[in-house]
Amino acid sequence: MNRGALNVIINNLVCDMIKSKISQVYNESIFFKEKNTISVSVKTRDSISDMTNLVNIIDRYKKFIENKFYNFILFDGALIQIFYRFKEDEIVEHRLAYVPSPITLTSEECYNESIIGMIDMIKDDKIELNKRLNDRATIRFDFDRNNSSEDHPASHLTFISNSCRIPVCSPITPNGFIRFILENFYNFEELLCQKIDIDIIKKICNMKYKLFDKVISDDHKKNLHINYDL
Repeated sequence: MNRGALNVIINNLVCDMIKSKISQVYNESIFFKEKNTISVSVKTRDSISDMTNLVNIIDRYKKFIENKFYNFILFDGALIQIFYRFKEDEIVEHRLAYVPSPITLTSEECYNESIIGMIDMIKDDKIELNKRLNDRATIRFDFDRNNSSEDHPASHLTFISNSCRIPVCSPITPNGFIRFILENFYNFEELLCQKIDIDIIKKICNMKYKLFDKVISDDHKKNLHINYDL
């Protein structure tokens, strides 16, 4: 799968998510030739590492919004982040993250108001903040071909703690990532209540796509790991 084709796949996925009305806020994915990366454009002083290393989950989420570091925002405020780095046409790194809103938001608050303004208003009301605090963890699929070790599988799933790295058999495609999120964190009844087009969501989940080559080591196969074939 070459870089251009992968970027088209990502933007087509974004279009389908918008058409389904599961999202109404998005940023276009771009191939940056000079950096050999596929990502949304982050145009502020904050680097990706500066944002992701913030300990406070509300501050981190706000930084993502301020820097527009998301491909789209779901109806509940969750962010989807898709980033790939290549060497020529070989994928060498990716970050695919599902970032739930740290504060429970309605779809109206996500789309009709400033999310940052809404969060700041809720933060100032301790009673409302306690009602709305959301403890769902960020789910992240990482891949780094050049930094594989016994404690750091080349492809892995991380959640709760950065030291949690569950080996994954291969880099994850954008289609596979979105399917994983939709099938594991949302249900059709919930989506129907939000007037979301279920037929488009089913199409996304049933879409066939080419997988990346497997990279898991024999040692990592001996432990709990994620393996899949579609």
